Amino acid sequence: MPLRPEVVERLLIAKTLLDGIRFQPSAEPTRATLTTQILTAHDAAELAIAALAHQLGVSPPKEQNYLMSYFDPVKQKMHPGKDVFAKDYFSSLNRVRVDIKHYGLFPEAKQWARVGELTYSAVSKWCSDYLGLTLAQLDESALLIHDAVQEHFAAARQSVERGMYKESFEELGKALCVTFKESASLRGLQVGDPKPEDAIRLSGYGIHANDFLTMQEFLPQVSMNEKGEFDVKWRQSMYGHPGNWRENAAIFCLRTVLQVVLRIQNAEWVPGAIHFAGLYETQITSIRDGVELWKMTNVGENQFEMLAGTKLRKDIVKILSKGESMRGYVHLSKDRTAFYGIGSDPPSRPADDDPLLSFSTHDQFSLFVRLAEVKVTCVPRESDVVKQYFPNLPDIEWQPE
Repeated sequence: MPLRPEVVERLLIAKTLLDGIRFQPSAEPTRATLTTQILTAHDAAELAIAALAHQLGVSPPKEQNYLMSYFDPVKQKMHPGKDVFAKDYFSSLNRVRVDIKHYGLFPEAKQWARVGELTYSAVSKWCSDYLGLTLAQLDESALLIHDAVQEHFAAARQSVERGMYKESFEELGKALCVTFKESASLRGLQVGDPKPEDAIRLSGYGIHANDFLTMQEFLPQVSMNEKGEFDVKWRQSMYGHPGNWRENAAIFCLRTVLQVVLRIQNAEWVPGAIHFAGLYETQITSIRDGVELWKMTNVGENQFEMLAGTKLRKDIVKILSKGESMRGYVHLSKDRTAFYGIGSDPPSRPADDDPLLSFSTHDQFSLFVRLAEVKVTCVPRESDVVKQYFPNLPDIEWQPE
């Protein structure tokens, strides 16, 4: 009898739950961790055996839909002379779960430290006994929720079966690109760009950092424009060559891409920090008449002087009236020669407590102005993004860093 789609889906959800608790780093977990493992293992086992009972066409007595109520119906249908595998273990697990939830009684940590691993093994044995395949052999791609991701993943798997490994990597890259684009919680991830900081971010979702980075090295760089068209680029000088287009690498990437997508496709939205330059720009406002903005011009007479900048002249670019403002990018300058130039004797050397600003606009770069002669504020950018999403941003005081 072919597996019913709803049965496969429930078993895969159970597998996903167990994958999250199977391999824990501590042999003696904390009470909170142990409780999570026990409750998760119980839910996964109940989900799995209920799915198996549904596939076998059996059900527990009316209004007795809980973990232990499924064992006898399955037994009577399949092998009346012996119990379902690991029934006693799950009876103990059920009692422990009841003690925790209803009485606040916690078991010994060492006794239940492997509850995820043992439950996985038992559920896998059920699948083998009653379905003819192990839990690991179930096709997890059925859990992919985005149609385009499913299509590209299926195309990648078909390419592997045909020995077209380069094409399989490209299809996997497209599947991952769609996932990154649609993810509500992760921003800035790029396909084919193995960044350690991305691996660290994803490790919080249960994704193995080393597997993610290795997968990224095998994949091409894939991006998508606003029309939904893909741009696939192989970096030949790095990893984009036939030596890496091989079967074992393609199978590894199939498995890893699937795990990455399954773990982040339902991730909840989290807010993202917005860079200052995305919303604000700095503005200088003259506090008196006759405030000078100048630049330093190279006036070298030979190639060496031009390259080394050993002769610079101070050229006035603009003189501001009192109250006149200009928007641009500001930072404190440490170049004291910008006061008077070099290659000539200045009339007087500026004091160290007379700060100098470097100021750039969209069409003028590296201008200079005395900080004492202007007021610097941070003002919202005049952009559609700011107008639409941040219409009430206030002006703020500039803080030199």
